[in-house]
Amino acid sequence: MLFVSIFLVIVGLLSLVQGYRTLSEARASLSWPVVEGVVLDSNFAGKQTTSGSGKSRSAIVVYVLNLTYQYHVAGTHYTGTRIGLAEQHIGTQAEARALIAERYPKGAKVTVHYRQDKPEVSLLEPAVPEGTNAQPIVGLILIAAGILLYIYGH
Repeated sequence: MLFVSIFLVIVGLLSLVQGYRTLSEARASLSWPVVEGVVLDSNFAGKQTTSGSGKSRSAIVVYVLNLTYQYHVAGTHYTGTRIGLAEQHIGTQAEARALIAERYPKGAKVTVHYRQDKPEVSLLEPAVPEGTNAQPIVGLILIAAGILLYIYGH
């Protein structure tokens, strides 16, 4: 039981730390400075993933945008590829094509949000992604479970 308790606490701590970092960056990104940039390339790729669980689990294909944009901060050229903090999955090829045509065609001007202390870190759509709060909460639950298992598992 001691091994399981230690394992749960370690995994919980890792989840808590990573979740806190992600949540902190997401919140900070909302107030990052902005500059104008330009889309250098935009396309999409299919990515196979799974949906459901157990016997109802099935393979599905989602589409992910691949963007490259350029921007300048204090006379230095930077290239970015992130749209948001989390990878965005698009349901169909038609939706991916429409999103590229509407918002990110090659040559389009975009608003680039960048970290002031690290201008090479940038994204186009700052937000706190849905579910960002879940990872630190799961970490706390795992830590508590590990501690309780240690205390009452003897």
